[in-house]
Amino acid sequence: MTAETIGKINRVTLLGSLLDLTLALLKITVGIFGHSHALVVDGIHSFSDLGTDLLVIIMTKIGREEPDEEHPYGHGRFETLATVGMGSVLMTVAGALLYETTSRIINDEILLVPSWTTLLVALLSIASKEWIYHATKKVAEEVNSSLLQANAWHSRSDALSSMAVAIGIIGAMAGYPKLDLIASLVVAIFIGHIGWSFTWSALKELADTTIEPKQIKEMSETILNVEGVEGFHNLRARKVGPRSVADVNVQVSHLLSVSEGHEIVSWVAKKLIEDFDDIDDVTVHTDVENDMVNAFHSNKLERLPLRSEVTVELEKVWGRDSVFSSRLSMNLHYHNDKISIELFLPEKINSENLKQDLKSKAQAIDWFQDVTLWYS
Repeated sequence: MTAETIGKINRVTLLGSLLDLTLALLKITVGIFGHSHALVVDGIHSFSDLGTDLLVIIMTKIGREEPDEEHPYGHGRFETLATVGMGSVLMTVAGALLYETTSRIINDEILLVPSWTTLLVALLSIASKEWIYHATKKVAEEVNSSLLQANAWHSRSDALSSMAVAIGIIGAMAGYPKLDLIASLVVAIFIGHIGWSFTWSALKELADTTIEPKQIKEMSETILNVEGVEGFHNLRARKVGPRSVADVNVQVSHLLSVSEGHEIVSWVAKKLIEDFDDIDDVTVHTDVENDMVNAFHSNKLERLPLRSEVTVELEKVWGRDSVFSSRLSMNLHYHNDKISIELFLPEKINSENLKQDLKSKAQAIDWFQDVTLWYS
């Protein structure tokens, strides 16, 4: 993250902090002296915003640091953990406020009518918190920060809770004093709901829940549009803080060279990163067939032989002193649990008869598929 981006986040968050501190002190003071329990509760809500503002500033700095030896995948999950913490704080505050307000209603406390100043403060809170919500949300979308997005909605929750407070105060002034306490309950429930939403979203990310199906579909189309790609499988993507990482098995022709196959899948990774702003890391595995079924069974221990074993077995059936020994080079093509052989020979010798003879002798080998002869 650039210094300019961090500066944007810090500026809007510090502005929100100053507003939260001012509103919290104003609400609690006016709420106490103006006889509005709902406004006092709303002031406590505003104080909780201060803590989350501080959390945003600290975790934004940590979460956007570059990968290092201890955190090779970056520090994005710190931002996710901070979002869990923010949600937990909101739910704790909501629980305490619900308990305190419910106790007042059950005990049937004698309630005084709130003053006009309490209504003015509630209306001021609605206007100012809605303004800071839009300012914070705009920056959050620009820098793609789920933590800042959560903080923006925290600000909106304060605006909406202040709206409930204003309605409660108006009701109390109209001769229904318990409406002030009911407004307190509404505020507490709203705070708890917002807190749970943040926490659940972050927990799903920590559990490596996949990204939106729509984006998976769009990524699939991007992969298939890369020249040389014959198919793909096991496409997976997950959020890591504000960014996403993906991995996929891409299928290319088994007749291609290793370097060409590698270049094709490198283009797949390049296109995914270019076409999707939130993706900054892609792991691509090159396949020559769809091995998705076998890929998930760790007990499949039988594998096709490697070059040294292949050479030994071919020498047994073709003869150590045969034309096989005069080869210039040999390519092996693994496909559908079989191996096809390409032999490069120094000169042409009865090529068709030789090829049929070699195939006939190698048929006893369970992994043998075919042989192709090339001459210099």
